[in-house]
Amino acid sequence: FFFARYKMKLIFVVLLLIALPACFATTSTYNIDSVNGADNSTDCSDSEPCASVMGALNAYIASNTTNDIAINVAAGTYTGVNNIGITFPGGDIEISIEGSAEDEVIFDGNNSPDWIFTAVTSFDVSDITFQNAAGGVIITSEDDLDIESTTFFNIGTGVSFNGEDISLDSVSFNSTDVGVYVTDAVTIDFEGCNFVGESTTGISIQITTTNVTEITFDTLTFENTGGISVSVSPDTDFEDNDLQMNDIEMTGITSAVAISLTNGRWTIEDSPITTCTTAISYTGSGNFTEVD
Repeated sequence: FFFARYKMKLIFVVLLLIALPACFATTSTYNIDSVNGADNSTDCSDSEPCASVMGALNAYIASNTTNDIAINVAAGTYTGVNNIGITFPGGDIEISIEGSAEDEVIFDGNNSPDWIFTAVTSFDVSDITFQNAAGGVIITSEDDLDIESTTFFNIGTGVSFNGEDISLDSVSFNSTDVGVYVTDAVTIDFEGCNFVGESTTGISIQITTTNVTEITFDTLTFENTGGISVSVSPDTDFEDNDLQMNDIEMTGITSAVAISLTNGRWTIEDSPITTCTTAISYTGSGNFTEVD
């Protein structure tokens, strides 16, 4: 009996050790530098960086790994086919791309008709400026998107999302056609974002499924721009405070309605709206609850 129990414990420990690597994802880190890097670098290390995003991705592919990907981007301007119109690898991985400092890393599409970055897996972006292209960042899979301290300038659509969770923190949209376009999500969280000069709309969310559980807009500013348009399915079962707008400051709104809402139980608080044709429009079902 003693040896049988010992054998069972030993088998359990062996199985646990086999399973542990799958529980803790490993990240492969690549460094790129448009000035001092070279795409013939085999590892894109800090001392021997690659020159482009594609150089980093080629090094990742050559490594024959399924690790998560982290790309650190040195200050500089990144352009051309090795940096613009990039589709990142898919699969069960997470990808992050981080600039060395806010306003120091620029991906310039030079009026490209393409999206600068296309992702089909969980994707994080921080401290990057995207400019002069048809689109900035698009994600088209059932995954997450997290963008922080990033600017979209002179872009057709800054961000397009169809996935699970999207978070924007301290993101600026300047002179785009559409700042953010969301067609499906589970949670939507925008905080500390600025919208200036969007010709069509700042935020457009059009969700026809019942997947969404929470939408939160907190401390957003809109100036001389299109406003907010949100439509959710009337069949979605929202609770109070699932759909919130707090501290939304809007002035000089160029769209017909500053905040246009269809369906859902919304709460809007501490949100001054000036210089617009119509401040708030609500249609559909959901017992529009409170404006303070």
